Amino acid sequence: MSEQQAPSQFRFSRSTIIVVAGLISSIAAGCAAPSQSAKVTATATSTSNSHTHSHAATTTGQILYQLDWQWGKAKPAADGQSWEVVNDLGYRIRVTRGYLVTGNAQMVACPHTHAAVPATLGEQIAEAVTGLFAPSVAMAGHGEEGDPSRIKTPQVESLTAPIPIHLTAQWGNEPNYCEMHYLLAYGIASAQNLPSEVSMIGSSLLIEGEVRGPGQTEATPFSIKSPLAWGSNKALIATDGSIDPKTGVTAGTFLHLIIRRDLGNVFDGVDFVKMPPPDQAKQVLRSIIENTSVEAHCK
Repeated sequence: MSEQQAPSQFRFSRSTIIVVAGLISSIAAGCAAPSQSAKVTATATSTSNSHTHSHAATTTGQILYQLDWQWGKAKPAADGQSWEVVNDLGYRIRVTRGYLVTGNAQMVACPHTHAAVPATLGEQIAEAVTGLFAPSVAMAGHGEEGDPSRIKTPQVESLTAPIPIHLTAQWGNEPNYCEMHYLLAYGIASAQNLPSEVSMIGSSLLIEGEVRGPGQTEATPFSIKSPLAWGSNKALIATDGSIDPKTGVTAGTFLHLIIRRDLGNVFDGVDFVKMPPPDQAKQVLRSIIENTSVEAHCK
């Protein structure tokens, strides 16, 4: 996406820019290489689908998340505050105001089992009776709520003046991560970049403008607003093809993830005549998530 002047509420401090620039400059391709800084002890032989390990210590290194947009088939207006697109059903849409809330993003560990911690005599008795201390399984496809890689503060993004947003997090305790969970969720009071002209507290999506149906000459106004959360796990894609979907990336590396959404297909599947506004909102959220990709760059 072409670079645009950020509104005042989106500008970053000089120190933030220096930190982000330093992280980006230190990252290169080659995500499959093992990290020497990951301090996790393996306790069983890996299989083709899962492995067993114990948590020796939290891994070092940082993750840089970059929330980004591409125009796709959408066309920005000359005023820099609106854009137009024709969706897959033939509706011509002009967006004049819009906001989206990224609730969080976090890494998802590759499928594995956790090795049992040595139990006391009392625990061994309880285990024999109840089986409560059986090994837990972390399955790919489910974000782990307490993972330190999670973005902890929701981010409100402008849909009419979209700009990249950079956020950092630490690695978690798992040795390998295969996916990233991305979630849209309603805004809260502590969210970053809350707009001043409209409240996004309690809303995940607001998008307004005008629309013309196929063959129509006059546009009608529309407004779509929703409190719904919508998310999905996303594969990590390296430009050099170095990420194996089964083994993912090794914790402890410097990892730069570009979370790229496409403005051109935000409205795909939205029928402004047949769908009521709540269904329109669901389809917009669904389309954004389905067309989100995650590009990974590793040091």
